Amino acid sequence: MSRQGLQVKRTALLVLPLLLSMALHAATVSGESAAIRGAVFDIRDFGASGDAVTVNTAAIQKAIDACTASGGGQVLVAGGRFVYPAMRRGQ
Repeated sequence: MSRQGLQVKRTALLVLPLLLSMALHAATVSGESAAIRGAVFDIRDFGASGDAVTVNTAAIQKAIDACTASGGGQVLVAGGRFVYPAMRRGQ
C-alpha cells in the first residue's frame, strides 16, 4: 500500500469516531435519540464519492451541518473509501 493510502486509512480511523460522536451529541443535546428521530444524513446525498480519490471534506461537512441544523440525527458514512482531511462540528 502506498504512503498516501496509509495516510488516508489512518485519517479515516481517527475521524470516523469523531463524526459518529458529533452526530450522537447533536441528537442527545436536543433530548431525543437519533433512533427515535430517525434523521439520517447520507454523505453521498451531499456529493461525497467513496472512490478513494475524491476529497470529500465539503460534502461531509455539509452533511454534518444539515444534521446539526435539524436538531440531530445520524451522519451515515457507508460503502466506499472516503477521503477527508479535516472536519469541524456545526454550532
